[in-house]
Amino acid sequence: MTTLSNNQQKIARRIDAGTAAEVWRDWKWQVRHAITDISTFERLLGISFGKDERRELEETANRFPLRITPYYLSLIDTKDLWIDPIFMQCFPSPAELQVEPDDMEDPLAEDADHPAATPTGCSFWSATSALCTGGTAPGN
Repeated sequence: MTTLSNNQQKIARRIDAGTAAEVWRDWKWQVRHAITDISTFERLLGISFGKDERRELEETANRFPLRITPYYLSLIDTKDLWIDPIFMQCFPSPAELQVEPDDMEDPLAEDADHPAATPTGCSFWSATSALCTGGTAPGN
């Protein structure tokens, strides 16, 4: 028998009133129900961000997309949201969007080791995204 915490039960009911504890433990179910937008995040946790907070989070999420499983979401302490370490891992700081003149283009030197570099200067990380450091993307 699987037992869920009170917070997990609330989130499961908000996703689907008929969610059984056994389904909650299924990683495929978790991935299918991953949170990818701020409105769903707010609804499932029963919180709402202020207008300025939401704008900053949306700007950050546009650059660093969200994908939070319901289980991971259930670990967030909504009483201390802004200092909660799980929340801070889920939402990068808006300060990450600020690029300073002295910032390194590739601070971890990953581009040089990336196996999919192309002659155009683009390194493809997935079928839908690319990091271009020079040249043009294929098809342009």
